[in-house]
Amino acid sequence: MGTTFPVGVLKVSTAPAGVWLWAPDAVTVLRLRTTLDGAGLRWQPVRPAGQYVPFVTEVECGVSASATFAILTGAGFIFAWHELQPLDSRDDMWTAALPGDLGAGEGAAPA
Repeated sequence: MGTTFPVGVLKVSTAPAGVWLWAPDAVTVLRLRTTLDGAGLRWQPVRPAGQYVPFVTEVECGVSASATFAILTGAGFIFAWHELQPLDSRDDMWTAALPGDLGAGEGAAPA
């Protein structure tokens, strides 16, 4: 991808059946998945068209996503919209639900 971002920052994009969390490196994805496991939250590695995508984790959408983001925020993660997330599908509700959101940073939800 070529995108760099600080450790602890997860880029967020949506998929038809879930929310994708893009970690910057192996250490962050391990911390992410360990945090999710410890909280008893479901996740799976991303495999579009059967291809494994390293460092990308899918979590459930809807109410489950809100609980996931609350747990991850409490664990110190912060969030920004992934640059591939279309602008017209980033709504203000997500910003309110993500207290760790980077705000106006690159890829963040619009104000």
